[in-house]
Order: sequence, then structure tokens, then C-alpha cells
Amino acid sequence: MEFRSECDDVSSGSETSRSVTSVRVDEVATNSTSDLDPPPEDDGRSTIERDDLLQRMVFHKSQGRARSRRKAWSQSLVEREVDFWRHFCGRIRQDYVECLQACEAQTMKTYLEWRVKNWRVKKESTIKSYWKRLSCAYIDYAGRRMDNGTELDIRDWIPTYLAPTYHLETSEKDKFAMFVRDFYVILYAHWVEDPKPLPGVLRLEISVLYLLSAATATRPGALVESSSAKGTNKSLWYEHIEILKVRHPENPSREVWAVKVNLVHIKDSGGKGRRKKFIFYEESTLAYCLVYQIMALAFAHRAFRRTFTSVQQLLSLTVPTGRDVLQLKFKQERLPHPFFRDVRRTATGFHVSDSKALPYHKYRDHHVHLGRLSGFENTVELYQLRRGSGRNINSALTPEERNQTMGHHGDTYEQFYMPDLIERDFQSIYFGTSPQDELIRAVARMGLTRDKRAPTELTAQQKQEIRNDPRLVMLRAHRDRRRARLTRHGYYPLSTATDHPDFIRYKELGREINSMTTTLRNKRLAETIRDFHDTIDGLEIDRQLDEATVAEPYMTPTLDFESPDRALVAKFISLPLSDTTTGKALGGEVAFIEALVNLCFQQEGRRYRADPYHDEGFPQGEPPSFPPVTTKAWQPTGSGQAANDGWALQRPNLSQTRGDRLTSTTSTANGEAPWTFQSAVCLICIGEKGWSETSRTKAFARKSTLKRHLDIHIGAGQFNRPFCCRVPGCKTLLKCLKHYMNHSATMHKVYH
Repeated sequence: MEFRSECDDVSSGSETSRSVTSVRVDEVATNSTSDLDPPPEDDGRSTIERDDLLQRMVFHKSQGRARSRRKAWSQSLVEREVDFWRHFCGRIRQDYVECLQACEAQTMKTYLEWRVKNWRVKKESTIKSYWKRLSCAYIDYAGRRMDNGTELDIRDWIPTYLAPTYHLETSEKDKFAMFVRDFYVILYAHWVEDPKPLPGVLRLEISVLYLLSAATATRPGALVESSSAKGTNKSLWYEHIEILKVRHPENPSREVWAVKVNLVHIKDSGGKGRRKKFIFYEESTLAYCLVYQIMALAFAHRAFRRTFTSVQQLLSLTVPTGRDVLQLKFKQERLPHPFFRDVRRTATGFHVSDSKALPYHKYRDHHVHLGRLSGFENTVELYQLRRGSGRNINSALTPEERNQTMGHHGDTYEQFYMPDLIERDFQSIYFGTSPQDELIRAVARMGLTRDKRAPTELTAQQKQEIRNDPRLVMLRAHRDRRRARLTRHGYYPLSTATDHPDFIRYKELGREINSMTTTLRNKRLAETIRDFHDTIDGLEIDRQLDEATVAEPYMTPTLDFESPDRALVAKFISLPLSDTTTGKALGGEVAFIEALVNLCFQQEGRRYRADPYHDEGFPQGEPPSFPPVTTKAWQPTGSGQAANDGWALQRPNLSQTRGDRLTSTTSTANGEAPWTFQSAVCLICIGEKGWSETSRTKAFARKSTLKRHLDIHIGAGQFNRPFCCRVPGCKTLLKCLKHYMNHSATMHKVYH
């Protein structure tokens, strides 16, 4: 009985517990249901919400599949391929959307073959790019990937049928890497050997770009405005740069300048771009100190919140007691603007844009120019610098750090950035001999075959042969007929016929002529350089075997500079990396930064060579003679440079460097002697304070050339108001264009 009662108690207890549990579950269910179900009085609001949700469902259905996440430039390429596809479908009289969604292999093959025939495709990689864009367009219109075997069929069909049938090139471009030794050659040519008349601020900007590109192995599009992002100003901005003065952790009494650079506008990798931050510090070798050059550029742009009167005052700042850092803040209005700004030539001199970023093509074209000037056999490219820097980064960092620095996945480096030449001593690895790693690296350099005697530009005869090219002759004749037709219709000057069809075609022909001329010149120059490197070794062997006199080695010409500031920077560049004593004797970091700042406000003049092509613009057959400043003659005074104001420009004295084209005449009313000129010069440009002596007193070979140059000043509004004559010693008030021309002829012997 007791046993039964215990069982009954247990069973009754379990039943009680189950009942309690069921009650709790029912309560939870009731509570959850009551939380989800709206109260009876909210039926109107529920109906409105339901209608809104149904409308959103209809909207999303009408939108179809979400488009792929592409950059604007990539999307424009896909849309351009769709335009070609639409044109092709118009030829076969089919709807382009239905034809694309059908995704039939025979149609796709015919389209690609049609592209090769009509658009002069020369390389297999080009037609593969077209096919990839068309595949992206299929995803956009069909909402899915190709799943009927067409994609695999086309992928195998291009290399097995299309490429051999139409003789498409399958060779890959040589992947050269520019390592530090060749990089120093380029940087030396940029500061010392380059005769190209660049604005000083542009020369400093390109130098900073070189150092940043070499140190970070970043893509050029992260620093300057790339061609795919034209007009967006996506580049390095002021808000991405921090200038700091910090205490050295190993020696707290020592303070060091540092710069933190944050690269934001970078290429997406796998649909996601990750920002990269780098830190740089002062270098003992001033010429390669990125920190000092960034500070000089910011000082020249007047970007600091605190106005500094001199570079010495800026460098004298110290870290306050109790802190480890002192940060130089930029002006608030400067932060969303590019750090590397575009420079363009105007009628009143070079102009630094306040908001337009430096375009990529200017950086690239100057790099190619320096490669030719340095005598490289192969055309230098900016990605060679990234490839060489990435090679060092790959061996120094972990795979994760390397991928973040380079901005791509792990297998991308092996596919696109590994140089073709493997820099390893395989001979010592197999035979066990003593390794010769330095010898292998020296032979692997892309600058090994560099020769300074290689041509850097075409001769006058070669340029004349290009001008006589039948295609250019035909285009010029067509353009002349359009111009003659406009003249017969009474349009003079031609600018009055802006909307006329003949004028529009006339301008198009002019652009075609310029484009074809540039293409032919570049092709001819590349052939000339290649012929030189192909024959120079054979000529040297013939001289040695025939016991002839060995050719004299290339002798570096005497380097002279019109600007003493560039001469000083050139001396710093020419110092050995281990030489710090001479740099201090030249004035140290104060003199170096001041020279860079002063150079930002100067326009370099063209340095003419002893070549008939360059001399044809001068009546006497000689280039203008101005006293140059050589790297040997220019000796800066360290204390004097530091005492000068950072904004004071060291301009040449016009009264001391007039040259052979200038003579004195009778005195004017105020007792000063105005100048007269023996050749045609522009009397407006001669008064530009920021220009060099050569640029201000440039001689024009013909009066018609001077007249066309004067039209630039007229278009710039120079004669809209009275102004004083800009010739030194002449204070005549000129009221209009006619008054200016009469005054130029009677007083200064310059005839228009």
C-alpha cells in the first residue's frame, strides 16, 4: 500500500509538474502571440503597413536583379561594349536584349569575329577583354551567369581558332622591375639633367610622388587623379597627411620630424578596398628625405594654420614638456583639396590650381621622358617601380602585410608582379660553389644596358620625314580645303564660324593631325632608340677586333642652371648617400627646404642645345646667352639662406642679364633709359616677375608668330583696361591695343 501510495505520489507529482510546465508554455505562447498580434484598435494602421510592404515588393520586382558592384570606369566599359553589341544585332536584324539573353554560342562567336575584323584588333588579350565585358553585360540583362556551356566554349574557342586564324599576338609584355639603383638614376635625371622647362612646383610634386611610389609600392591612382577617375579629384588630399614632431623612443632628448600618409582612394580588391597608412621619418640624406619635401610643398602652398615667417622658424619647433608629439595642423579649408595640384600654362604665366588634382598622364609622360634622357633601352613605366618595390616588400613582410600593402590577393602578385628574371644564383645552388648574389642582382638590373649616348629626340630630318608622311599630307590638304571654303563664305577669322559644319570638321581634322603626328613621332623615336642599342655593341666589337681607336666614353656635360635654387638642390642630389658632412656645409635642412620653397615660385626657362633644329628660331643662329649658375659656382651661404624670408624669391637682375638682344636708347621723361630690342620679343611677358630670364625675353623668329602670341594676351583681357608699359625704365601708360603696338614700335623697336 505504501509502495502504491509512493508511486501514486510520484505519478501525481509528475502529472503536476507536466501540468505546471504546460501552463507555463501556454503562458509564453500566449504572451508571444499577444506581442506579435496588433491590438484590435490598430487594424487601420496594419492595413496601411501591409499595403506599403506590398508596394515595396512590386517595386523590387520591377527593379530586377541588383547590378554588380563596379567602379564607374568599369561600368562605362561594359556599357560601351553593349553599344557595339546593339550595333551588331542591328546588322543581323535582331533585338539586342533577346539575342543577349539567348546566349547562343554561334552568335557570340560571330560577334567576336566581327569585332576583330572591323576594329583592327591585334592582340589576343584585347579580344578576351571584349568577351569579359560582354559576359558582364549578360549578367546585368539576364540576372545570372552563363550556365549553358557557352562561356566555356568561347574561352576555348578564342585561343584555338580566333587567335591563329586572324594572327593575333599572344606574346606577353616583358615584366621589368625598377630597383633602387635605377630609381636613383631617374631621380638624378629629374633634378639635375632634365632640360625640360617645368614649373618649379611641378618638379617638386613629381619628386615627392617618386619617393612615395618607391617607398609604398602603391598604384599611381592612389596619389594622383587616374584616367579612369577623370574629373573626380580622387587623389591624395591634405586631410590624408599628418606632419608630426615626436620624441625618439630610444633617445627621448632627440626629436624627429615624421609624416603619416593615409591612402584612401585605392583600388578595390575583391569588391572591397582597404585603406593603408604609412609613416615616414627624416633621412640623413636630404635629397631623398620625403618628410622635408612634403613640408616644403605644404609651406609653399601656405597650407599651415599658423603662418611661419621662415623655414628656420618652422624647424625650430619643439615637443612640449609632458607630451610625446607636436602636430602641425593644416588650414580647415585646405583639407578636402588635393595635395598634388595641377599646373597649367596661361597667358600670364603658370597657374597652380586650387582644387584640381594633378592628372596621371603628366606624371607618366614625365617618367617616360626621364627614362629616355637616362638612356634606358626599354621604355620605363611607373608600374616597373611598383614591381621593384613590391619585390622587396614581398621578401620583408609577412604574406598578410604584403597583401594589404600591395592591395590585392595573394596569388595576384605571382601572376602580375613577379619579374620574369629570377634573381637567384642557381649555379651555386646546384654545384655548391660560392654564391654571387650581388653579381646576379647587377646583371638583372633593367638599367644594365643603359647608355647616355642613346638618342632622346628625333633629328630635324626625321621630323621632316614625318611631316611628309602621305597620311599627314592628305589630312592637311583636307583641312586646308575646309579652311578655304570657310574663307570664301566670309568667315574671317575662323572663330566666327563656330557652329558651321565645315568649322567643326576643320577642328576635328586638326585633332586627327596632332594625334597622328604624336603617334608617328613616338613610333619613330622608339625605333631609333632600339636601333641604337642593337648596333652599339657591334660597333664596339668591330673597333676592338680591328684594333681601331676605342670610342671615347660618354662625358657628362657641364651642368648649368638658371635658378640658383635648383642648382643647390642638384648639389644635394649629387652627394653620395653616406656623405652628410657636405650637406651640412651647404646649409643643411634649412637651406635645402628653403631652396625647394623658392623653386615653387619659379618658372624654368628652356635650355637650348647646340642643335640646328633648336637654333632655327634665332636670327643670328645662336641661342640666347645668359650667365648660367653652375653647380660648382653656386655656393650658398648657410646663415644667409636661413635668415631670408621663406617667401622671398631669388630672381635674376634684369639690368645685369639683358643679353645681346637688348641695347639702351635716349632717356625718358623720368631720366631712366628704356630698352630697345634687336629681335621680336613680347613686351608683356617681359614684366612677369615669376618667370625666368629666358622665358621673359624669348625671341620670336617671325612677326606672325609674335602676333599669334599677342592674341593670347588679347583673349586673356590684357587690353581691357589701361596699364603701364612693363619694360624696365619705361612708365608710359598704355590705353589700348593700338596704343601698345605704336608704343612698341616707336620706343622699343618691336614691330607686330
